[in-house]
Amino acid sequence: MTPAFERLQQVLKGLPSLGFRSAERVALHLLVEQRDKLAELQQALAEAAERVDRCPRCGHLSEGGLCAICTDSSRQADTLCIVEHVPDLLA
Repeated sequence: MTPAFERLQQVLKGLPSLGFRSAERVALHLLVEQRDKLAELQQALAEAAERVDRCPRCGHLSEGGLCAICTDSSRQADTLCIVEHVPDLLA
C-alpha cells in the first residue's frame, strides 16, 4: 500500500473498536467504494471539531455553551440523578 493509505489506516486504527483489519476495510471503502463521500466526511468532521464541545455544567455534548439538557426549562433543578458508572465513549 501507499504511505498515505498507511497513514489513514493508522489514524483510523486509533479510533475505538477499530483494529488493523477494520481500519483497513474502512480506508479501502472510503478510497475505493465511496470516494464521492470523502468531501462530505471531511466537512462533517471539520464542522464537528469546530462547533461541538462538552457542556461546562454536565459534560454532555453541546454547541456553544450549555447543552440542551441543561437549558431545558422543564427540568427539575432541585432533583439530582446519580449514575454509578458511565463508560467514557470519547476517550
